[in-house]
Amino acid sequence: MAPRRELRGNVRATAPNENENEENTGSAVLPPPPPGGGGAGAEEAGAAAGAGAAGPGAGQGQAMPDLTMLVQAIAGAFQAAVAGARGAGHQEDAGVRLPLERLRSLGGTEFRGMSAESSEAWLESTKRILGQMSCTDVQKLGCVVSLLQKDAYTWWTTTIAGMAEADVTWTFFQNVFKRRYLGVRYLDEKKREFMSLTQGSMSVAEYEVQFVRLSQYAPELVPDERARCERFRYGLETDVKM
Repeated sequence: MAPRRELRGNVRATAPNENENEENTGSAVLPPPPPGGGGAGAEEAGAAAGAGAAGPGAGQGQAMPDLTMLVQAIAGAFQAAVAGARGAGHQEDAGVRLPLERLRSLGGTEFRGMSAESSEAWLESTKRILGQMSCTDVQKLGCVVSLLQKDAYTWWTTTIAGMAEADVTWTFFQNVFKRRYLGVRYLDEKKREFMSLTQGSMSVAEYEVQFVRLSQYAPELVPDERARCERFRYGLETDVKM
């Protein structure tokens, strides 16, 4: 009799487990697919839903670092371009504006067109100041052109229109300025003065000043240092030559 009671006990113990398995199995059963091949559509929808559930999180995790690096690279390139532009502007200021400020502080004046004598005095005064500033020829040209006003500036822009940049030099400016504002007649007179210049009653120092001033009107007569020395000696008094 004892064995029968043990069997019943085993049956009672296993019966609840069988019921639980039936319930679990029943909850996992899917309904049949609709007619007309709806099973494939359901599978695709399920796959899309699964990708949608996992995709955004994973996609953002991969795309965000790349986007951040791209934004940082663009920002860095922009900052470098701005810094380069500022550096170029600073060099331009140092090469043009600063000499202009100093030129004016040393007595540089604007030019609007004057008589031949006044124009010559203005040019010589400006050249002397630029020499004190130790400017390059490019800076001299930029500074002196900035002093031209009204008709004088219009004349200059018209003169260089169509010219190659390499031909617009400090020497070129001086030559055309003298022809325009001193005039051919004035230049010829000064050239003749140089050709007939002698010491006379002047001291050697005074003679030298006049020689240097007038020699610029006849550069073809004193093309080099040797020619200048010979011409200078020629104008000295006899006792000084000895």
